[in-house]
Amino acid sequence: MKGKIFTGTKLFLLSLLIGLMIVLPVSAQSYTFTQLDVSDNLHSTVAYGISNDGRVVGQYFFEGFPPYNTPQGFIYNNGTYTKYIPTGSSDTALMDINSAGTFVGRYVRNGAIRGIPINYLWYTTTIWKINELGEMLVRTIQRSGGKSVSREYIYDGQTFNLLTLPGTGYSSFGMNDARDIVGIYYPGGGQASRGFFYNGSTTTTFLYPNSVQTWARGINSDKKIVGTYCLNWTYATNSCLQDHGFIYQDGVFTSFDYPGASSTILQDINDAGQIVGTFNGKHGFIATPA
Repeated sequence: MKGKIFTGTKLFLLSLLIGLMIVLPVSAQSYTFTQLDVSDNLHSTVAYGISNDGRVVGQYFFEGFPPYNTPQGFIYNNGTYTKYIPTGSSDTALMDINSAGTFVGRYVRNGAIRGIPINYLWYTTTIWKINELGEMLVRTIQRSGGKSVSREYIYDGQTFNLLTLPGTGYSSFGMNDARDIVGIYYPGGGQASRGFFYNGSTTTTFLYPNSVQTWARGINSDKKIVGTYCLNWTYATNSCLQDHGFIYQDGVFTSFDYPGASSTILQDINDAGQIVGTFNGKHGFIATPA
């Protein structure tokens, strides 16, 4: 199925000034939106990563009960979908791809979570990101002293370099060519989760104004960060009832929604400023600056 294309506009820019949220009048940035659906008879298509040359990877889910039965991976390139299903897998997700065509992610076989393309023999392995240098952001769960311990690494093709962030409560999801890391920080104590940026020495956290949760997922070479903020969280289902995308750069937030959508989740941004995500919980999309 081909992507559906139309144009739209970002709506407004938010900034923080002396502790107050203000709306700044700025010229709107126009985007061309391409809707991504692997097939019409699926439950949903989720876009996770985009390369600098515009290839997209993600995951698609079948209809049925439950609707998330046997999800599989896909690669989208210039209107064509290629499905990726490792032999014997019950759940596959492709998380990112670079311009060399190397894609990363994870799959489940016989209850074990294995990395793509690195199937290292930890308890679980997920490859979240790959940059243009071929470096990979890896999260593992390992057994230690009878307990499960989460560890993150940057894999450079030869060595797993342990990623050590200051403090605890960090989960990394995005990485650019400079090894800048973004993700989610969980402060605990009933406080809202927030996004974080780590440049190898210093960590900065940020919370979208008036949100109850903020998640950072992708970063490009210009240090533009994309993610999602939640305005209404329900603990009954442990989910967000009102989520929106954002772009964050130099301390300034820009709210970003797929036109007409009630829900928008942003996952990644490439060096050309193209953004991928999901809207209304069912459709993937590419947003390309006009």
